Amino acid sequence: MLSRINKNFIYQMINEKYQKIHPKISLQEIEDRINCLAKLLDIYQNNSKYSFWVNDLENEFKKVEEEGGMLCLAKIINLSLVLQMTYDLKKITYTAQDLKSLLKLLPISLDEESLQKVLSLEDNISAISSKLPFNVYFDNISNLFFIYLEIVSAFQEEINLFYALEKINISNYLDSIIKEYESKTNFQYIPSSVVQMEFNYSAYEQGINNEDFVSFITLNENEELKKIKLIGYAGVGKTTTLEYICYLDALNFWEKKKIPVLISLIVVDKDIPIEVLIANKLNIGKENIEIVNFLIKNNYLNLYLDGVNEISILDSMVKRTFLNRLEDFVIKESNSALKVIVTDRDNDEVSVLNNCATYLIEGMTKKDVDAFVKGNTKKENVQMVQDILNEHEAMIPPIIEPIRLKNLIAIIEYEKKMPEDLDELSEIYLNAIIDREKNEKKDKLANYINGALTFLVKKTCEKTDWVSNAPTSYYKVIDTFNLYKQENNFDFDGEQLLNLIKKMGILKEVEFQKYAFTDENFFHIYYYQAIK
Repeated sequence: MLSRINKNFIYQMINEKYQKIHPKISLQEIEDRINCLAKLLDIYQNNSKYSFWVNDLENEFKKVEEEGGMLCLAKIINLSLVLQMTYDLKKITYTAQDLKSLLKLLPISLDEESLQKVLSLEDNISAISSKLPFNVYFDNISNLFFIYLEIVSAFQEEINLFYALEKINISNYLDSIIKEYESKTNFQYIPSSVVQMEFNYSAYEQGINNEDFVSFITLNENEELKKIKLIGYAGVGKTTTLEYICYLDALNFWEKKKIPVLISLIVVDKDIPIEVLIANKLNIGKENIEIVNFLIKNNYLNLYLDGVNEISILDSMVKRTFLNRLEDFVIKESNSALKVIVTDRDNDEVSVLNNCATYLIEGMTKKDVDAFVKGNTKKENVQMVQDILNEHEAMIPPIIEPIRLKNLIAIIEYEKKMPEDLDELSEIYLNAIIDREKNEKKDKLANYINGALTFLVKKTCEKTDWVSNAPTSYYKVIDTFNLYKQENNFDFDGEQLLNLIKKMGILKEVEFQKYAFTDENFFHIYYYQAIK
């Protein structure tokens, strides 16, 4: 980025002119204009309609940098083309019938005489000599780049947004969110009710009373609530709620222009700026923090932070520093328009946003359970599952969390009966889905799942600073599976085994190529196997 033009070269040419015409302009504003021009060129570098001129401009700068001398005006002047580039970004039809009138509408305009000189050059490109007297050359070229910078300034937000979306590869980013959510087998999200934990005047004005139970989806549509904390015990549906909200954002992006960023805080094992976490999630790297800042400043981003209680930082002081940094980021004035939802087990001193609008997930009513069964059971099994649940209604608490109910449905579908001990639901569920993979789908890889995962947890716990269900890199998982295979003389492909375990929902990718158990209870089940 920005290699197509020499920023310092341009700054030296136009700084004096800016100070003369608009003395109050800051250095940062001039630099922003230069960066914006560079982004416009980057956007169109592979566009056949414009690339010939972009390449000419780049080659001219390279020649000057390597050989000295001056830019060739005949090769770098093309006011109509630059204007057409910006119009294309806004999908506005461009006509060059009155270029002079268009240029007069720029944020800062040249005087009539200087403007006319540049337009004369535009009209007589073939007659321009590359050996003009230096003072004439300098005046012409400073006028030219002054106009270029004011053109991009008039379209600065559009250029920055287009550039950001290109860097993020927004279509692939959104598609991955949509496909990952929709790939959840027989999974339909049923919004749970929430209750407000503390009085919030903004919510009150919207008709949401402290005593009311409301759907979180309804609550999320309240534009007045920009900062929300969602609390609840393990498995009650906090993560699932954020995944669903993120999915809705992805579906509606082209209408609402809000990029969803869901960060599983379990991946945080050191003090790191939240902007870097966002950049990493968007797959643009920390070198593109300016893109993150632009998206936040211009309200193109929704941020979802899942699991404050799961942060993997061991040192309490470092953890406190990170939490303070996170809190400051969320509540600072410049981020007031940023939508942020944070989840945690509870409100306490090792948390954030304790003073923001806080809601408790209440779980699922009988009506919610019926809807959940219909949405998360194979069509041919719905009646059977409902009948078994109705027969054992006393065993099922009036409020049950989604993850346990999903596990229960899977067990009933496989075993055609209610498990005897709901307290051991996670273990029964694991056994049921692994047995189904072995017996119904005849997948030989399923024979290695329990042993490989027990071995993985055992190796994890050999470290002195191990943390329950901390994320493990893809390479570490594969290496551990291969070591397990070698030590036991087994014959299986480690990558295929990981893909199967991920597909079955035992492990999940919490960040790019980092894996953790989808349910922390799964980690503990294999931990007890490992220490036997």
